[in-house]
Amino acid sequence: MSNIQITENGSGKYSPDWFYNEAQIPECVSLAHKADELQEKFINLFGIEHLKSLSGRNLLTSLFYNDEGNKTNLCYMLEMDKDIREVFPAEQPTNLDYFIIRKIRVGHVAHH
Repeated sequence: MSNIQITENGSGKYSPDWFYNEAQIPECVSLAHKADELQEKFINLFGIEHLKSLSGRNLLTSLFYNDEGNKTNLCYMLEMDKDIREVFPAEQPTNLDYFIIRKIRVGHVAHH
């Protein structure tokens, strides 16, 4: 997580001017730039146009954990990528997520 400290204005209320001024501190500006860079990278990897260009195994390994050690798949990026988790924190993966991944790896997923 970021080490940005939020301070209250004199009246203890958070006005639009206060938010604007707080957003101008170097740590916030740096975090905003990092978020923009991560967003661009994410869209390049998982944007609709890119995903539409993939099929079969390439599409699956771009989205899900796989046995290729691919650390640019969607699941890995959302759950494990240090930079993404720092800038866009989310819940930790659950045991169910790992159970489903394990079932897929050993081929025990029911087909409907």
